[in-house]
Amino acid sequence: MNLKEYQIKMVEKKTMQQWIDTLSPEELLEASKSTSDLLQYLDENKQTEDIQLASVKNNGDAIQYIKEPSEAVRLAAVENNGDAIQYIKEPSEEVQLAAVENCEYAVKYIKKEAIKVAAVKKNRYVIKYINKPSEAVQLAAVENNGNAIKYIEKPTRRVKQAVYGWLWSFYF
Repeated sequence: MNLKEYQIKMVEKKTMQQWIDTLSPEELLEASKSTSDLLQYLDENKQTEDIQLASVKNNGDAIQYIKEPSEAVRLAAVENNGDAIQYIKEPSEEVQLAAVENCEYAVKYIKKEAIKVAAVKKNRYVIKYINKPSEAVQLAAVENNGNAIKYIEKPTRRVKQAVYGWLWSFYF
């Protein structure tokens, strides 16, 4: 079912819920590929993993309407939109890394220190999205590039020394 057919159905049925109630499981799956808000109207028993996957591949934020998403669904959601990690309770390391790779801003929602360090090693500028980065995260960022210090609100003494060492290496 394409978007135009969906819109016609919506007008005919008046409400999303009424329309959904008329769909077969196959039609629900097809609709979920182009209708990202479909999940919020589906009961848990109608939310098959195929429907969940199709929905989050269309719009990663749709994961917020899934009570207990599988690892595959979580991964698909952050691969579509890294920022969708904010809706995932206790994401795995793989999901966290995928989120940061797809959206540098997603590091804001990362709790695990090692993931933050990996993120700033890959892209020093993501440190600006981390609230109160630890010294280890600060060091990783400035060791990648000393210019990252301008995004650190209160760099520690050790971090400042690392920047001086980084700058000094350009002269010798």
